[in-house]
Parts: sequence; C-alpha cells; structure tokens
Amino acid sequence: MPSQSEARPADLAPRLAKSLEELQSARLGGDEVRDLLQGLATVAAAVTRVLDDLRACPVLREREHELGLLAYQTIHSKLEQAAAAAEDLEVGVEALCRLLPEHAPGSG
Repeated sequence: MPSQSEARPADLAPRLAKSLEELQSARLGGDEVRDLLQGLATVAAAVTRVLDDLRACPVLREREHELGLLAYQTIHSKLEQAAAAAEDLEVGVEALCRLLPEHAPGSG
C-alpha cells in the first residue's frame, strides 16, 4: 500500500471526502470546532491551489484543439469559478475562527 505522499492524486480526494462524510460535528467540543474550522480553511486553500494548477495543466492546454474552443473556455471558466468558491470558503471559515472565543464553552 503506497504511503500518503505516494498516493495517486485521484485517490486523495475520495479519501478526504469519505473522512469528512464520517465526521459527526455535533459531538465536537469547542476547541475541536476551532481545529475543524482551521482544517477546513487549510483544505479550502489546497483545493484553490489544485484548481489553479488544473487551469495551467498541460493536458488541458494540449486538448484545446480536441475539445474545441467553446468547451475549452467553458472548462477553464468552471475551474476559475470553483477556485473562487473555494477561496470564498477559506475566507469565510477564517472569519468564523476569528469570531469564536479563544476557549469556547464545551472545550476539553
């Protein structure tokens, strides 16, 4: 079994999604909520970076002529919109972290 650093990129996103689906936030204490929000901000930043990298991906650039100009532009537009949404999520989560008290009630 490959280590996380050796894992194929296509395997990482589904594993992360599965972990997030299994998370039961109702059972989290105050400090855990802060840690989760900070983790989400980190994930959002990473997703933004990946989407930005995809826009510059040589495979997509090489396929410009195969896809046709309209499809190529649509793909890049959608990638740009997704990156902007991920960046908005990062900013929003960081704002939530700033609003939380340093040691929230229910923290362990």
